[in-house]
Parts: sequence; C-alpha cells; structure tokens
Amino acid sequence: MKVNLILSLSLYVIGANQAVQCALLGLQVSTCGKIGQDEFGQEYFNNFVSHRINIDHLKRTSDATTGVACISVDQSGTNTIVVIPAANSLITVSDILAAESTFMSSKVLLCQNEIPYDATLEALKLAKKYQTLSIFNPAPALTLPELAGLISLADIVCPNEVELALLTDLPTQVKYHSCNYRIELHDLFILYYIIL
Repeated sequence: MKVNLILSLSLYVIGANQAVQCALLGLQVSTCGKIGQDEFGQEYFNNFVSHRINIDHLKRTSDATTGVACISVDQSGTNTIVVIPAANSLITVSDILAAESTFMSSKVLLCQNEIPYDATLEALKLAKKYQTLSIFNPAPALTLPELAGLISLADIVCPNEVELALLTDLPTQVKYHSCNYRIELHDLFILYYIIL
C-alpha cells in the first residue's frame, strides 16, 4: 500500500500567521512572544519587520530555541501536528504585563494556546480591563477545565476540529448538525463562536 505523506517543518505559526494576515489587511499589529537566538528566530523577526508588525514585546532568549511545528498530512487529508513550543513556553505573566500599554490602545486581541496558560489568562484579563475585543483560538488543545477558564474571558472563540470535539464531547469526524454544537457551546457560556 502506497502512502502519500506531506511533511512540513514550520515556525510555530498560529499566532504569527494571524499577525501577518492582519498586517496584510492594513491593520496596525503588535506581537508579544519569545523567540530563540537561532535561524528560526531570525526568520520570525525578519518576517514581522518586513510586514511592519510592532515587535516591542517580541523578546529573544538564549534559554530555548524558537518554537516550531512539524505538520504531516496523509492521503485522506488528515493532518497531524507535532508542536515544540520552546521559547514561547518561557513567556510569563510579567511579559504580558510589560505589554499592558499596548492593550490600552488596541481594539482586538487575538490569542491561542501557544504560550503558558497563566500568560494567556493574563492577556485575556487585560483585554477585558481595557474593553478590547478578544478572539481566542483554543489550539493546541488543553483539557476542558483549563479551556473553560480561558473561554470564560474571551469574547469570541474559534475552535478547530480537535478543540471543538473537546469542548462539546460531540463527534467532529462525521457530519453533525450545527445546532447541537451551538447548544453544547452555549452550555459552556460561549455565546459567539466561529468553527474553523
């Protein structure tokens, strides 16, 4: 049996891709994160600078390499992503608080589970404090109790397939009526959501 597999090594990209896409739409974008002092870190840095993304809160560290993701796609189109967060796992609540002035003037916060839970939680709290619209993609998946704490602060939740299954305990591999997802998500007090 022949198996076609597409394998790609990529920067740890959810947040970076969102930042670049927003910049391409002409929006003013700031990013908060950590990169290693390596080739991937330099690639991140150059990519953000070339798209005029504010990198005042993008810190370099010698304590870890830049995070990457290895993505494989089988012949049926199912993907598997192995994530190595590395430098992003070193972001602290203090790093988020150091960016508080950015929250004061921002209209939207886009965040994901690419950084430690406490740092994401603090970012969502700052968004509430400054009445900044928060959009939360709960990927990579956490356990439901952990996700519930973050979701309760988010204005809009954008789960991927894996996270949707975790949140609703409903099958996502088969066609399922969206009304059932809505009921389950509403039970979690998620009023606004976009299923990716």
